[in-house]
Amino acid sequence: MAGKQNIAEEKEKKAASGEETLEKQAPETKPGAGPKHAEKPPGEKNGQDASVYTMEEFAANAVKLFGVRREIVVAAFLDKGVKKCTKGQAKEIIDKFRKREVK
Repeated sequence: MAGKQNIAEEKEKKAASGEETLEKQAPETKPGAGPKHAEKPPGEKNGQDASVYTMEEFAANAVKLFGVRREIVVAAFLDKGVKKCTKGQAKEIIDKFRKREVK
């Protein structure tokens, strides 16, 4: 019975010091147990970043990224009904929007 009481006391001490939560948050990993470095993240293609950004982020950086005004980016995204996409997809959406024929 004394052994169980010692374990309970140790757990209380760890909980009070925050030590127990650190153990749960950062489990130890063995070297080489992580993902292989040769694998590409899903959606990555020809070295293109697969990160997804919002229309607002693209619009704020429209001139720097695409060489167009922010209004063009917003109009192109609204026309397609897209709120988030990758940089490559955004470039394609904007290029198609700019090359559309006005009827």
